[in-house]
Amino acid sequence: MGEGLTPRRTASAFEGERPTLASAASARQLPAVVRPFRPPLPKRTFRAPMPHILVIEDDARLRGVLARVLRIGGYEVTEAADGPSGLASWHAGGADLVVTDFHMVGGMDGVDVMLQLRAHAPALPIIIMSGSAVAADTDRLRDARLANVAVLQKPFSLDTLTAVVRSALAATQQRQA
Repeated sequence: MGEGLTPRRTASAFEGERPTLASAASARQLPAVVRPFRPPLPKRTFRAPMPHILVIEDDARLRGVLARVLRIGGYEVTEAADGPSGLASWHAGGADLVVTDFHMVGGMDGVDVMLQLRAHAPALPIIIMSGSAVAADTDRLRDARLANVAVLQKPFSLDTLTAVVRSALAATQQRQA
């Protein structure tokens, strides 16, 4: 117990009343159980749902970094390792935006993924990441740009990625309004 405090048990303490503590300095009675003050919880505020982004990238480390940066930016992220699994994820849960690599293992590149997605969701914003400078790839990427797809040339900064994502989502919201 505290200094100078001694428990005082009276007959009433055994008859259902709370035991009390008495100070040697005064006869003041204190409650036996003191509850700490807890401020009221703040009222919940409405939050709009987080935009959902599907990241399709065959390099696991890069995919993880992209997903982490987007999550920190306030987005819900689903990850896929190749085109077919990315399409399966999109069909299962949809997405507000797709970020895909251009060259991937699995027989499907980013433009193939874009064409499949466009068949089901023509207005879906898509960002294709590419590090290719091959002429045939450049032609396919030019076709992708004509299909209203943003192309990020690798290497790019994470700030550039988040800016392009914000821009693509904002443009989609403006078209829907």
